[in-house]
Amino acid sequence: MGRILVTAGPDQGRIFELGENQIVGRQARNGVPLSDTRASREHARIEKSSFGYTLIDLGSKNGTLVNGERVDRFVLSPGDSILVGETYMTIEFEAGEFSSSPRASSAQASALAEEVVQVRGRAGSVSDEPLRTAHTKAKRAAAPTRTSLAWLRTDLAQTSWLYRWLVQIGLVVLAGALSYLAFRLVKGS
Repeated sequence: MGRILVTAGPDQGRIFELGENQIVGRQARNGVPLSDTRASREHARIEKSSFGYTLIDLGSKNGTLVNGERVDRFVLSPGDSILVGETYMTIEFEAGEFSSSPRASSAQASALAEEVVQVRGRAGSVSDEPLRTAHTKAKRAAAPTRTSLAWLRTDLAQTSWLYRWLVQIGLVVLAGALSYLAFRLVKGS
């Protein structure tokens, strides 16, 4: 049986047992409920299969990162670091409990060989890479860092009418202040 350890974020220190199919997100009814406001209500799903645990992003606004790489679908390995919103989690399970041995059926082997992980590139494009290759590249990637006000700029840009209105008001106030200063300088001479 696997489990998720929350290593950083609002729920730091919490441990969740993994079942067959669990949703990660803000809703209290989720199998892995988070109090992180940057996580979507239903952010990602973790499914158990005969190959292991697979993490699937559910179209979340902020995306899901595994070992520093943004993913849409990813077969997890023990020790993988998952970032949902501002919550870092580590997955733990015994790799031996899944059938990845040479005795796995040919149907299981072909299903694993056909499965690909969607990794978002730096420019936002999506590339298909074989599962093990992408996993190996992402395994040692460092956790991303963000500036503290980056979320504010992003949220204001998404509410475009409010953002434009605030920028226009700011420009009018700035122009008025500069005009007043110019007037005082000319009048004072």
